[in-house]
Amino acid sequence: MDKLCNLLGKSLFKKVQEKLNGETLYLSDSKLIPKYRLDEVSKQVKELKLKNANLRAVLEAREIEYIQALDKLKINLILFKLVAKSRPKDFDVVLKFIKKENLTLCNVEASTKYQIRKIKSHSPHLFFCK
Repeated sequence: MDKLCNLLGKSLFKKVQEKLNGETLYLSDSKLIPKYRLDEVSKQVKELKLKNANLRAVLEAREIEYIQALDKLKINLILFKLVAKSRPKDFDVVLKFIKKENLTLCNVEASTKYQIRKIKSHSPHLFFCK
């Protein structure tokens, strides 16, 4: 307000203060942001937050897909190793007899070993002798 007083002079400054009735007058020093620009930036920020939320949702869905695919690959790897260890004459035939529907990472080893033992007992001709 001192700058305004210096610019206007004391008598004119007193008249301006009387017109303001005790309200404060804010003068821009070119560092303030105009309201329309603030509104534009706020709108852009809201749009970017929405876009960010959408991208996070897509990434989380993809993450779940990739984790499930990776788990399936791990299950298949363990399954193939166990079937190969059992010394089958024809790998693919023995693999077809194994039920893969209920296999999880937790039970794949025990379940596969059990199924191989059952296959060996019912069809020993599919395996080489020890």
